[in-house]
Amino acid sequence: MLLSTIDAIFSGKQELFKGLWIYDQWDWSKQFPVVRFDLSGIDNSSRAALEQELLLIIRANAERFGFDFQDIERPTLNATLRHFLISLEKKFKAKAVLLIDEYDKPIQNTLDKEELPIIMRDALRDFYSAIKSSDDHLQFSLMTGITKFGKMDLFSGANNYTDISLNPKYATIVGFTHEELLQQFGNLFDGADMEKVREWYNGYNFLGNSVYNPFDILQFLDGGHKFKNYWWQTGQTNFLIKLLQTGSYDLPQVGKSRITEEQLGAFDVENIKLEVLLFQAGYLTIEREVTVGVRIVYQMRIPNMEIADSLNSLFFRVLSQLDDEHLHKRITAAEALLFQDMELLETSLRTMFSSIAHQNYTGNQLQKQEGYYAAVAYTYFRSIGFRINAEEASAQGRAGLVIDTGQSIYVIEFKVDAKNPEEALRQIKDRGYHEPYLGQGLSIYLIGIHFNSEQKNVDVFDWELIK
Repeated sequence: MLLSTIDAIFSGKQELFKGLWIYDQWDWSKQFPVVRFDLSGIDNSSRAALEQELLLIIRANAERFGFDFQDIERPTLNATLRHFLISLEKKFKAKAVLLIDEYDKPIQNTLDKEELPIIMRDALRDFYSAIKSSDDHLQFSLMTGITKFGKMDLFSGANNYTDISLNPKYATIVGFTHEELLQQFGNLFDGADMEKVREWYNGYNFLGNSVYNPFDILQFLDGGHKFKNYWWQTGQTNFLIKLLQTGSYDLPQVGKSRITEEQLGAFDVENIKLEVLLFQAGYLTIEREVTVGVRIVYQMRIPNMEIADSLNSLFFRVLSQLDDEHLHKRITAAEALLFQDMELLETSLRTMFSSIAHQNYTGNQLQKQEGYYAAVAYTYFRSIGFRINAEEASAQGRAGLVIDTGQSIYVIEFKVDAKNPEEALRQIKDRGYHEPYLGQGLSIYLIGIHFNSEQKNVDVFDWELIK
């Protein structure tokens, strides 16, 4: 959408912008040849395949502008691109506009392969260096993608680009603001719960006003105002799953990560940081920017309900190795929480943990780590859709898990192989983990859960109700 708009502007299609601000603010008498590259679907099985695909894109652009490709092609890919841009300027007496969509896709598509991401990176770096050498023949150029590769990593050969990813002036350039939804979409949202729309699809922040994911909004309108995880279903999570399986992460705390400006600006395909990958893939966003000493640090958060639901479902699958079919059984746990049925809640937890394959524990110490059981429980409950906080702070410490259903509060503490299995419930009461929720008119359940690492399951489930 963004690149098509820029294409239309530089191509002089004034009639498309009637009634819009730019209609009488742009010099439409000046037109420029617009060259488009879309790297989203090209062959990235090898460097040779990638370079051949790029050559075919140049050929398609050249023929669109009336050139015989035999007159344009040169011995190398980079020389062909440069000669094409020079030929455009000579023919149209105007410099070209170069628009590259999903510039990083060949790398993203191969992250789960061994050496291929590095091969793709090196090939693209060489190609983009040709753009640098053709700078004199370009009026304007814009690249879009999801990965903020450091200049020394991918763009060392094309350092004439300015990164506008986190420039507040452009914070809303790739999304809809809430005001735009209310003012520019006519009656398309009539009957929709706009606060729920905001909760589900808004929340992406690039150091300005929060924006909606345009894909979600268009699908929501086309789907008759049904709330679904539209955008998540289009994503590729293979590499993310591999990264989660091979690393050790405190998954419930991922959504509260802090990332430095330097970390956020780098993406080393040989050493990928989980939180950076999640941000650049759109699964985390910036809550606020703070200065710590001389460094800029970003406090991160999960942007909205769609991502919270989908991401925690993914985390649960990775931690438990249970398939999607088991996720449908979450309804039992949801009913237990909504109807305040402690017996059913205990049964659903025992059933879930007993379903985790024995080999998921074999050869490691997961079953002896309190954090593992807490993480599985957190992602299990969070994927149901309730408001949940892990390690929720009180004056005396932090509860393992706090679930807010809107009707009741569940304050949960976990222990593994404790000398006294009843210690979990006593710790909640002794440290007053529940006290911040008193006086809200809600039922408060204190739940102590003890895990036996030999049984790999819950062996004590104690609870107490505070009216």
